[in-house]
This record gives sequence, C-alpha cells and structure tokens, in this order.
Amino acid sequence: MTASDIKGGLSIRCSYGNARVRDVDGRLGVTASSTTVQAESIRGPVDVETTYGSVDLNGITGAITVVNQSGSVTVRGLSGAALGAEHRVQTSYADIDFTWPAAQSVSFSLESTYGRVESRIPGTLRESGSRKILEGSQGGSKARVTLVSQSGSVLLRSE
Repeated sequence: MTASDIKGGLSIRCSYGNARVRDVDGRLGVTASSTTVQAESIRGPVDVETTYGSVDLNGITGAITVVNQSGSVTVRGLSGAALGAEHRVQTSYADIDFTWPAAQSVSFSLESTYGRVESRIPGTLRESGSRKILEGSQGGSKARVTLVSQSGSVLLRSE
C-alpha cells in the first residue's frame, strides 16, 4: 500500500505487506499485522501499531507513538512540534534506533530487558538482573522520549 500527498490526516489498516506513506498534512494512524511501515514527511502526530515488520519514520513534526512486536523501529528527522512533544516507542524481539536533534533539549528514559541501552546524551544507568534503564536529560524542554524493548537493544542518537 502506498499513499502520498494527502491533504489532512490518514488512517490505515492493513496486513501482510508494506505500508509506504509520504507527505501527509495531518495525523497518521497505522494499525497493521505482518506489515513493514515507512512514513516520511508527516506534518502531525504518528501512531503505529504493527507486528512482524519494521517501522521507519523520517521527517515527523508531531508526537510519535509506536507499538511493534517482532520488528525494529527507526526514527530520525524530527522537527517542529515534535521537538516539544512526548514520544513513546515499544518493541519486543527487536531494536530501537531513535535520533534526537543535537541542539534540542529533551528528557529520556531507555529500557531494555535482555538487550543493551545506549545514549549519545549523558544519562544514569541502573541495572536489575537482565533489565537495564538509562535516564537523563539535556536542557529544560518538556520534550520526552521513552524507548522500551523486550529482548532488543535501544539506542538514542544525538545528531
């Protein structure tokens, strides 16, 4: 499924394939199974729930919420209202790679069970058995990034 140049928001339900979305002037909602999701240039919040496929988000200007089972999640190119929003990404059996703009303030919580946590923004690491939690902040923004992976690794980049 491919959609582009959408004036307004877009809601998608799909199974078994790829969902490619580009240039949406509002909210993007995706509910899918066995589907890879690629979204670029979304001028609003993004909500994705999928299984058995990766999620790749680039150029998002709103809050991001992703719940993915058995699929990796990559986020980059945030701007606009996204720089003051709350973002939450959850995966199981996969990795999370989230890029935050270096000059922007943010607070974060990264958590992994049976994986590693790493941040290019300084934070404090706590460990309890196989569970690792890394928390920190940069500046005084209300922006918040929460990344949680069960049996996968979590990386917060700063570029």
